[in-house]
Amino acid sequence: MLASLALTLGLVLGLTASPAPQTFAEPLKTATVSDTFIEGGITYKIISEGSGSTPGTVQVGVNTTNTNPAININTATPITIPQSVAYSSTTYIVVAIGDGAFMDCAALPAVSLPNTLARIGSYAFGDCSALGNVSIPSSVTSIGDYAFGGCDAFTSTSIPSSVTELGNSIFESCDNLASVQLPNGLTKIGQTMFGGCTSLASITIPDSVQSIGDKAFATCNSLSSVTIPNSVQSIGMGAFAMCNGLENVVIGNGVQAIVEDTFLECLALKSLVIGNNVQTIGTEAFAGATSLTQLDLGTGLKSIGDQAFSSCTSLTNLVLPDSLESVGSDAFILCSKLETISFGTGLKSIGSDAFSFCAKLNEFLAEFSDGVSVMLTLTVDVQSSGGQIPATGDNFLGSAWLASLALLLAGTAVLFAAGARRRRN
Repeated sequence: MLASLALTLGLVLGLTASPAPQTFAEPLKTATVSDTFIEGGITYKIISEGSGSTPGTVQVGVNTTNTNPAININTATPITIPQSVAYSSTTYIVVAIGDGAFMDCAALPAVSLPNTLARIGSYAFGDCSALGNVSIPSSVTSIGDYAFGGCDAFTSTSIPSSVTELGNSIFESCDNLASVQLPNGLTKIGQTMFGGCTSLASITIPDSVQSIGDKAFATCNSLSSVTIPNSVQSIGMGAFAMCNGLENVVIGNGVQAIVEDTFLECLALKSLVIGNNVQTIGTEAFAGATSLTQLDLGTGLKSIGDQAFSSCTSLTNLVLPDSLESVGSDAFILCSKLETISFGTGLKSIGSDAFSFCAKLNEFLAEFSDGVSVMLTLTVDVQSSGGQIPATGDNFLGSAWLASLALLLAGTAVLFAAGARRRRN
């Protein structure tokens, strides 16, 4: 009996003395590139790991569209992006706003950006319609496409000189943007960069700019004056199209070609000075400039494209330079107040209907070089018309009778004058 109790007690004690099973804490997760995390209500993405004394870096957002913004899409309070954030016991520097990070956060009123920021991605703040002016830090070197496009509450902006890469449409359709400061050193103004900024009243293009993109300032209706510096070599299609308040334009000597639709339907344009190195003016480049009265075409122009100045209904006098070789079809059609035209010595061709329906045209003076072909058909009957020359050709359809026509062909001058007999030297 005692032996049995002792055995039982020994078993119990033996069981009690057995060591408890060991448990181990899970190791901390090691952060890696492309990991995402949320801190302070803002989503971040790791873009580089640290090494030694060099910290890792993160961007705000995960490079998507508004289906996954960096904050709650209905956020209606100002936010501050910090210089650094901690994740998995590691501190990271914030260096970028990712593509689409805040896109369509329409209620977001304000954002403060850190001076560690180097890149603002495409569509970063696109269509944040309530977002007020954003101060872009001088650390930023790159701004992507449509980064602030559709930010209707913007009234002014300044791009720091640190920025060396600018995308397209950055401030497109910022309806209330009235003032812009572009940095010296800027070499390119991208496509539709300020397109649809209807409140933009003035712009100074730095003399470092070499190119202006398509529709860069299209429909900037409050813009009244533009000077293109000599540094600019190219102006894109429709760059200033439908700027209905634009009155004065000076194009510098760096531009060689004015392409189609560049200043199409600038209804208020009164004065236009074209640089001496411009050789071609494209189709409808200045068509519909109904207020144009002062036109200086420079000294190097060689060709005027189809409908280039069509419906410039306030133009009364036209002086074409000696360098000009061709005038396109419908080039000055419907210039209803045009009274006089003076051609230079280099003209070789005039397209069909170039001056048709210029109802007040009463003087045509031209001196052409040998071998000229003007594509002009005039009905001339000296005996029956007394030397008068009705303008029935394709080029002058609907124009008034010409008071004088002087041609220098193969060294022989022929003069037809209203009411006078034909004279030949």
